[in-house]
Amino acid sequence: MIHLGTAFRAFFGTLFNDQKAALVEEALEGKSAAASLPAPAARETSVPQATPPARSQAVEPSQNPAVTFLAMLQREARFVDFLQEDLSSFDDAQIGAVARDIHRDCRTVVKRVFALERVESREEGSRVTIDATQARLWKVTGKVEGGPPFTGAIVHSGWRATRCELPQYAGSVETALLIAPAELEV
Repeated sequence: MIHLGTAFRAFFGTLFNDQKAALVEEALEGKSAAASLPAPAARETSVPQATPPARSQAVEPSQNPAVTFLAMLQREARFVDFLQEDLSSFDDAQIGAVARDIHRDCRTVVKRVFALERVESREEGSRVTIDATQARLWKVTGKVEGGPPFTGAIVHSGWRATRCELPQYAGSVETALLIAPAELEV
């Protein structure tokens, strides 16, 4: 359990950082930066020398981008509150009124963080044929037999992000998984 925090930091640190991913990969393969350093000069005495205690390197706190985005949706649109609420006791008109506000506020957050465009510009229902080079951009459903090319009707145009600008996390390690703090009124 002592290394659980290190494992999480390594996992999340390598998700979006190629340099950290390469270092972790080298470490897992038994390679290290120390292997590329020249060998130390031979000591003239056989008395072991005391080594100074290792200094712990300051770790910058980081937050998973999914948590960052979910926290933004909660802070600005109360999205998590809405999802966690049991709606069975409310009538459709009450839910609709609340959903309209949440939809508007979530949309504002998404537009600020992302630029989105449709994967396919043709109208839904249009007939298209996709080849192997396009297959990764499509989810093929229905009676799928064999491989591409596939011919069918567009059911959904899909979405892709052309810009993603999540804010940099500036909190602490203790709050890295915090979506919304508890609130206390005094």
